[in-house]
Amino acid sequence: MHEAVRERVRTDAAPRAAGVLEADAGDAMTARSKQGVRVPDAVVFVDFDGVLNDDEWLRRTAHEMSPTHVARLNDLCLKAGAAVVVSSGWRCFTALDDLRALLSRAGLTVPVLGAVECDCDPDCGRAKHSERWLDAHPEVRRWVVLDDEYPWLGPKWRGRVVMTDGAVGLTGADAARALAILTEGR
Repeated sequence: MHEAVRERVRTDAAPRAAGVLEADAGDAMTARSKQGVRVPDAVVFVDFDGVLNDDEWLRRTAHEMSPTHVARLNDLCLKAGAAVVVSSGWRCFTALDDLRALLSRAGLTVPVLGAVECDCDPDCGRAKHSERWLDAHPEVRRWVVLDDEYPWLGPKWRGRVVMTDGAVGLTGADAARALAILTEGR
């Protein structure tokens, strides 16, 4: 995670960690499902720093996503029929609607279904809360993770994690590997 973002997580997450953001993310997903919005059978759990931006981009702006990397994510999701679930540490200090707006400004057109919960673990509980998200959405049968640094351990993640080089972000080759995971056996 970029140091400026890590500092915001440390300073901003504490007031919001009392359940406000977790409720926002979970309630938004539940409300969407109850309203009859179809949850696709494929999702991409996405980190921001090191995936949707890179070192050069972060030197210019630490508050936006790279349109180039977001375009690769969008293309991946369109080809796989997938939606996005935010697993980035940004979910710990940014409301879901603001995350959606941020991604939209960078060019994302596919649905952002929600953000996984956050806790005070060093990795904000990414794998643990993403697994809980999947357990709550059994209609999702295909998933992949795009991340650059956090370990995704356990059988649910084996063969489903594409680790990017955080210095360069999501490449075409990374997106192709993620697409192969999402479309395997189809």
